[in-house]
Amino acid sequence: MQFKWRQFAAALVFGCASALAQSAVLVDTGTSSEPGGYSFSNSQYFAGEFTLAQSQVIDSIAGYFSTRSGSVTISLYQDGGAVPGVATSFSSTLATTAGDLAWNGVSGLNWSVGAGTYWVAFVPNFSVSGGEADASMPGFSPNPLSSYAYFDSNSSTWIATSYAVGVRIESAAAVPEPSALMMYGVGIIGLGFMARRKLK
Repeated sequence: MQFKWRQFAAALVFGCASALAQSAVLVDTGTSSEPGGYSFSNSQYFAGEFTLAQSQVIDSIAGYFSTRSGSVTISLYQDGGAVPGVATSFSSTLATTAGDLAWNGVSGLNWSVGAGTYWVAFVPNFSVSGGEADASMPGFSPNPLSSYAYFDSNSSTWIATSYAVGVRIESAAAVPEPSALMMYGVGIIGLGFMARRKLK
């Protein structure tokens, strides 16, 4: 009986820890499918709008785009209606080299973000030289966000668009599902009864 009790305790602790620690996918548009994609460059870049129903700790953000030598800054903006508003204090920069279309992003962010509507923007700073072509960011994501915008350097403004670029956002501090909390509580009660029987 002692061996089975220890087995049960270990399984319970492992299962509950997994349920409480797993990451949560906050945004996943799926991979954009448009061949080539619009130009993704220092003069034209994109942002997408998303809403958090409750406070979250954002761990990672990625976009689907190709790259050139330089960097891409990923930032959160306040909601400005149909376009991004004022930039928030949340920003991180990804160093890049020339690369084909792929999911590119930053992780380990630990951004504590309150409930509300935000825009995530991907702003490149590529060191383009020798006639090197711009990178690209495809649209037509299978699960698009509610709104998108692109920044046009000619007018120095964000412009609303339906061009659905690919975005993924994950939280490392997922709120446990009610079923996970129930399992944890029942397990603790069960351990208490088993420990009490063992002491008698």
